[in-house]
Amino acid sequence: MAIEAQGTEKDIKGTPGQAFDIYNGDWEALKKIAKKWKFKDESSALRFALAVLTEAEDGTLQIGDSTISPNEGLLKNE
Repeated sequence: MAIEAQGTEKDIKGTPGQAFDIYNGDWEALKKIAKKWKFKDESSALRFALAVLTEAEDGTLQIGDSTISPNEGLLKNE
């Protein structure tokens, strides 16, 4: 699985942004999600995921009876 920043933060279409390469298992997962949820494309699936994570409280998500949080390897060392 791989998502890598492409270069450094820069202006993209007049606003600050960062380009990413998404490939291998992450790309396959994103395509499956877009199809399963019937998004019009992978960009729409990413926008929805960002919206959900933005609204999540205290770094966790509650789905049914399960609490989901990021794997420790994905978090900053404090």
